[in-house]
This record gives sequence, structure tokens and C-alpha cells, in this order.
Amino acid sequence: DYQVTLVEGYPAGQVADIARIAASIDRFELQSFEQQLRHRDGILNCFAHVDGELAGYKIGFRERPGYFESWVGAVAPEHRGKGIATALMKAQHEWCAKSGFAIVSTVTTGDNRAMLIANLKAGFEVCGTFWDRRRILKVILQKNLKG
Repeated sequence: DYQVTLVEGYPAGQVADIARIAASIDRFELQSFEQQLRHRDGILNCFAHVDGELAGYKIGFRERPGYFESWVGAVAPEHRGKGIATALMKAQHEWCAKSGFAIVSTVTTGDNRAMLIANLKAGFEVCGTFWDRRRILKVILQKNLKG
């Protein structure tokens, strides 16, 4: 069983736990993480805890008026398949709608089928693709919260 909590602002007290979970998926670069978030407005952290330990997170920020960027998220391998990612996404979108955001955007890699499927099931639509500097295909998805 897990508990979802929402925390606004830079997640200073959770960075070590975020890094632990992120390392199970991809590289975690603290400097890059801090650079991306330190000067952002409207940061929302959605955390899922199991027995007091961070089991998953979803972090985003106000990209521009009306637009929220769902930036990073992950669930620890031992807690996958329990509905945590879906619960975090739902909590994030509910907060965004209550906070006046009209659109939630996210970007994932073209080969991340699990994330693509989860986003499509949640009502996102593909609105574009691009190749990043490392020649990795990225997929841009958006969800309209107003309709």
C-alpha cells in the first residue's frame, strides 16, 4: 500500500531518494537536475511512499502560462506494477486542473513503450517528434485538461 503526497517547490529533502530511484532507470546528474529546477516557477512534486520510503515520484513545473511540463518521474523497480505511476499522474493532473493549467505536456523517448502507452491511456495525444543531440527520437505528448 502506498501514500501519495504533493509538495510544491524545489524538492531539496528528497533529492537523494529521487537519485536512488532514477539510477535504476537512467543516469541521474544532480547538477543537471538542479539546473533544470532551481529557477523554475510552479514546481510540483508528486511523491509515493511505501512504509515511509520513497517508492516513486513525478516532478513537473509551469512551462508558461496555462502549460505544465510533466518533466521526470519513476517508480522504484520493487514497487512497479502496483498502480503507483498511474496514481502519481492522476494526482498531478488533478492539481494542474485545480491550479488553472489548461495543458500538460511531456516528452519521452520513442522506444519507451510503457511510458507512451501510459500517457495515451491517460488522454495524452502525440503532437510531435524530434531527434535530440544524441540522435534519440523524442515524442512530444500533450493532454488538454479543459475538455
